[in-house]
Amino acid sequence: MDIQAILATYDAMFGKYTLASIEAYLYEHIEKAREQSETSVLFTLLNEMIGFCRDTTQKEKALKYCKELLELLDAMKLEGSMEYATSLLNIANAYRAFGLLKTSLELFEQVEQIYKQNLETKDAVYYYFSADALKEEVTYSTDSHHPANLQTISVKRAREIIDMNRRGEKPLSLGGKQSSVETVTVDYQNVVGQDDLTRFDKKKRESNNHHNRSNSSRNRNRNNRNRS
Repeated sequence: MDIQAILATYDAMFGKYTLASIEAYLYEHIEKAREQSETSVLFTLLNEMIGFCRDTTQKEKALKYCKELLELLDAMKLEGSMEYATSLLNIANAYRAFGLLKTSLELFEQVEQIYKQNLETKDAVYYYFSADALKEEVTYSTDSHHPANLQTISVKRAREIIDMNRRGEKPLSLGGKQSSVETVTVDYQNVVGQDDLTRFDKKKRESNNHHNRSNSSRNRNRNNRNRS
């Protein structure tokens, strides 16, 4: 199964098909992935379906897919990886959306532990400082105890550097943006307590704008979810 082709078709459906048709498309390919034991494809599509069901307020379906994804994560032995962290964040946001705040917080705390790995570059060692799930960014400091030379990078970039470090490689720099304590201090209420911008959120807004602008073109958006 070609996951990139599946996702491209999925993206293109927004503004052209009903939500029921879009959901049916995802469901059909989830079933195929199960039947064909396409684990990596199933992993990606379950993440997509969780976001879709959350944003269309389908609680029972969302929780069912969350349970299946958690079981799949265990089977794939991804614990501690960036893919694992991204999926947990997705599940945590679904739980939060349906009022399961305690469980959501527990998952978010697991995500933070994964991002707390040190990042090594050729010019310094960077220590975890804070994370912003809404923006999908992580901030690191060159001092393990105090904010110093704060650099904010995307979750994708953090994942790339963690993977490089595991291979014994070091990038020249983080390649992030300079930050201050005031702009990066984030607590649980500010992170898990808000809606994050998902593919469905973006496509829904684009679809509405599409109709309001008399069929003007939409920009394609894809968030940084685990493509492994």
